[in-house]
Amino acid sequence: GINAEYGGVSLGSNMIIRPATRASFSPLGRRNFSSQSFTSRVPFVDKTSQHKTLVRVRGRGSPALGLNSFVAPSATLTGNVALFENASVWYGAIVRGDYRGVKIGHYANVQDNSIVSDAPVRISEDNDGSTVIGHFSSIGHSCYLHACTVEDKCIVGMGSTLCENSYMETESMLGAGSVLFPDSRVRSHELWLGNPAKFVRHLTEQEIDYLEFTAQKYGVVAYLHSLEFEGLDTSFREAERLRLWKDLGLHKGSSLHRSQMDDEAFRLLRKKFSQGSQIDFQSLKQWLSEQYKVKFG
Repeated sequence: GINAEYGGVSLGSNMIIRPATRASFSPLGRRNFSSQSFTSRVPFVDKTSQHKTLVRVRGRGSPALGLNSFVAPSATLTGNVALFENASVWYGAIVRGDYRGVKIGHYANVQDNSIVSDAPVRISEDNDGSTVIGHFSSIGHSCYLHACTVEDKCIVGMGSTLCENSYMETESMLGAGSVLFPDSRVRSHELWLGNPAKFVRHLTEQEIDYLEFTAQKYGVVAYLHSLEFEGLDTSFREAERLRLWKDLGLHKGSSLHRSQMDDEAFRLLRKKFSQGSQIDFQSLKQWLSEQYKVKFG
């Protein structure tokens, strides 16, 4: 035994430090750990996060962010990635432009825990290996997109996979949990679903309107989230936020928590512009555009 001190704390004379030994492996591949496989040393824990949100890749450059775009602090963008105005990449998402690049359009959103990557080589005459997500398109939670194309105003449902050289045309939808195989093409106004994904039916007019509205909603939510990560000078944006609450009949003295106020604001927005079970998208767009300078395609 030895007397050891770690971080100013005495470990005592009964502390026995053993060298860590390599685990043995049986022919069946099972790991046979013995007590000698572990060390009695105080374990090292790095309390400083090594995470980087924007990562430069040598020879590929650094991610480029458009005006009012939002990248969550726990997301990662690497290399040749371009976010257009008001695009958003959410918590835990990874966008890797290590080769040919990734482009994410105006108001497009890559939601929590999704992965978007490119390919190292050209894979067809029409696809140079890059991944493109068009304007006002929404990529649901936990999706994987690789060297594919999603045109404007599309929705990719949660947990879906788009394989290389797959293609979604403007105003189309892929259902949750689907796998769009290589070289598959979803036509405009179509809903595909399954593994492998196949045509199910054509979208209704209300569903087509909802495609763009989803991206608009994420644009506003991204703005609210960005308020929490701004620098010291947030007075202007906070004033805008309070004005939105006031316009919707909410007030600063409410008993609701800050995040609950945001939720309530969106509930009232939907109620304000609803006609029965239908949402008056045109009036909502006009009101947001006039009051808060939200831009729509």
